[in-house]
Amino acid sequence: MKTNLLSLFLFFISFNALSQNEFAENWHFGDGVNLDFSSGIPVVSSNSSMISYEGCVSVSDEEGNLLFYSNGGNMSVSDANDGGVWNRDHQVMPNGQLVDTAGCYSSIQSSVVTPKVGSQDQYYLFTMDCIESQQTSLAHYKGLRYTVVDMALDGGLGDVTSEKGIPLLNDPGLFLSEGIAATAHSNGDDYWLIVHSVAPDSMNRFYVYSISSTGISGPSIQDLGHYSYGQMKFNIDGNRFSNGSHVFDFDKSNGTLSNPIDLGVSGSGKAFSNSGQYLYQTAAFTLYQYDLFATDVVASRTTIHTGNIFDFDMLKVSMQRGPDCKIYVAIMTMNYVGVINSPDLPGTACNYVNDQVTLPGYLCQAGLPNFIESDFRACNTSGIFEETNFRLNLYPNPSRKNINVDIDHSLVGAEFEIVDVFGKSVFKSHFNNLSNNVTISEYADGIYFLKVQGSDTFMRFVKSTK
Repeated sequence: MKTNLLSLFLFFISFNALSQNEFAENWHFGDGVNLDFSSGIPVVSSNSSMISYEGCVSVSDEEGNLLFYSNGGNMSVSDANDGGVWNRDHQVMPNGQLVDTAGCYSSIQSSVVTPKVGSQDQYYLFTMDCIESQQTSLAHYKGLRYTVVDMALDGGLGDVTSEKGIPLLNDPGLFLSEGIAATAHSNGDDYWLIVHSVAPDSMNRFYVYSISSTGISGPSIQDLGHYSYGQMKFNIDGNRFSNGSHVFDFDKSNGTLSNPIDLGVSGSGKAFSNSGQYLYQTAAFTLYQYDLFATDVVASRTTIHTGNIFDFDMLKVSMQRGPDCKIYVAIMTMNYVGVINSPDLPGTACNYVNDQVTLPGYLCQAGLPNFIESDFRACNTSGIFEETNFRLNLYPNPSRKNINVDIDHSLVGAEFEIVDVFGKSVFKSHFNNLSNNVTISEYADGIYFLKVQGSDTFMRFVKSTK
């Protein structure tokens, strides 16, 4: 084994360049909820100044420092709750009021943020209006717009620039679903942005924008699939996309959708597992899992959890991957959040807990922060190790505080060991559960290997505080 470890020593010099998930450590959502993941687990604080019924965004830097958050805009001019962009001091930015100029916090994905390519300080805040606006005031329907946030303004607290509420798609009669998603371009620098029509004459129409150093271009128009609602999501790799009841292939080099698979159920919330093998979907009171590697994807559907139709604390809506690589589920109007603890394990082995994260004194509502899924590549760098007799998954990788190790039933009780690049043992324990959390915060930065005793199997991971 030491020969194998030393042959990988060259990886040691490059571990600082590997990406982590600190950008997603601060979540602001619901009725003033703030979840702080900086300790490695979600901790509720009372810092948030924002109210959002559904969609929202939270933006942090690569060190995990909060930059800003937004609900995308309010529901109407007369709405008592603010629509805006808040800075890290939880104050609305000087030009950050989003009243009748942006989206609507009753859209399930009211907003998404991408960097302004080529800038160190500026971000595009894309906003999406809600169905309520379509139904009540066509003149005020704002459609898809963008706003630029510049973190160099207001003494480094950030502010909205004069590029505020700029229309991209808001033509009369051109109504959009409430979903909005972005993913990285295959070139590693640019991004793709996608939205979907619900207009009567174009219910199968997607609009795909390119975001590059030259700005926002497009859209390209693609007609496939059919009417949809709820979240739209990419997988981490950016080569699969889910919208409505469909799963598509996505070519991240040219922004083209293809090969739709109709799952037969159109749900509110969607999330891919870290490896991309499983798709999770919420439909009212039920959480489903689909195996996208199965020969018959539709037939692979498994019910993970379901509630009572008369019990509204079981109404599951949005889903979002966290910096710990677990998938979080919004439970509408309740003071807790559900968690899929091991999203790459099949069926109920994924270990879904409906009320795992409690929010004392706060309500979750229907939305969670909308992140760019391709930024979570640390959740998918190790992949899944499979042999004929067992399955092993380690994530996030790199990590600075904790790693999760998912196993199958055959490894429960087995001993494992963590060693450094020189073969020195730093930790030994046993797998006591299907999902096991190991604290690595006290380890020196570097490359380590987890070895399952009694086998020749080891998996590499990186501890890095950079």
